[in-house]
Amino acid sequence: MSESEAPRLKKISVANQKGGVGKTTSSVNLAACLAAANYKTLLVDLDPQGNATSGLGIDRYVSNTIYDVLIGKVELDEAIQDSYLPNLKVIPANQNLIGAEVELINAISREKKLKTALKKLTDDYRFVIFDCPPSLGLLTINAFTASDSLLIPLQCEYYALEGLGQLLNTYQIVKEDLNEDLQIEGILLTMYDARNKLTHEVEKEMHQHFPKDVLETKVPRNIKLSEAPSFGRPVVLYDIDSKGCHAYLDLASEILVRNHYPKPDWKEFISTQREAQREQAKPAQEENVSEAAAPTVQVSAEEIFVMSSEVVPEVSVEIEEVRIDEVKSEDAVLSEELSFSDEEMEPVQTPEVLIDEPTKVEEVAETAVVTDSVQHEQPQNLNV
Repeated sequence: MSESEAPRLKKISVANQKGGVGKTTSSVNLAACLAAANYKTLLVDLDPQGNATSGLGIDRYVSNTIYDVLIGKVELDEAIQDSYLPNLKVIPANQNLIGAEVELINAISREKKLKTALKKLTDDYRFVIFDCPPSLGLLTINAFTASDSLLIPLQCEYYALEGLGQLLNTYQIVKEDLNEDLQIEGILLTMYDARNKLTHEVEKEMHQHFPKDVLETKVPRNIKLSEAPSFGRPVVLYDIDSKGCHAYLDLASEILVRNHYPKPDWKEFISTQREAQREQAKPAQEENVSEAAAPTVQVSAEEIFVMSSEVVPEVSVEIEEVRIDEVKSEDAVLSEELSFSDEEMEPVQTPEVLIDEPTKVEEVAETAVVTDSVQHEQPQNLNV
């Protein structure tokens, strides 16, 4: 089917009630890649957290959001915001969206509020991407009812498989009661780590149970995908050469081919973005270099010796003076504690050995030996 025969508008819900599976990352970057392929795309943020809104550098606290559209306060076109990509438009969301489910409980056809609002969308749009909240509540049901297909990001873990069953049950209910044309666009494996054995086991299970629905594209773990939202950019405008960026370019190509669009040639876009990102990086690199560079001064060996002889003795003298003062102070304290008068001093009596001048040293030694032997013999006399 040629491009002219392709459907004029394709509405895709990116949903998974389990959080942290790359749902918002996939919504933002898929929409950005479709827009980069020159297809006008509308990204509708249906998550009260508003991560898709802030991830594209749009203020979440603008006057008109998807909440105002759902409650009938404003028309759809009044809530559309521009992004850094000319072909990518955004309807933002914030925490006010939490109240929409409560306010729409008693509303007639509350499951079709979003579908009704989209009828007024202009014909020049080719894709609408819904970033659904991590739940299966009324907002997700509205997205399913308004969509043509469902894209399921699936993290390669056991708990993700459990959540998939609940999501497919909801899909069947909506398909039977609210939107019989709803199809599964595909199952996208995210945070793919080829080194992990569990990753391959999950992939094998998915191919066995959903052979036609598992997409060929696998989104790897990539730090650039995590950094890009902090700069308010999709990854194609943040790092065009990253693995995460190329994964979403491949995903966009696969989605386009599945919907009978021609496969885009990304060479020109990649080349343009690579050059633009290099130009953006130059001022930051020059600033970092200027801050890191220190002035170099050439000093001869003689000057170093003179400088060391002038500086080192002064430091050592100060340290010695401090130590001497400390020692002096300690000596003063000790002298005060140990000082006493002559009157307080008592004479020490020591035994004196008086030896007459004619007496010889040998005789004194003999006397000591005899005395010692007598002392040793005393216990024997006591026993008797």
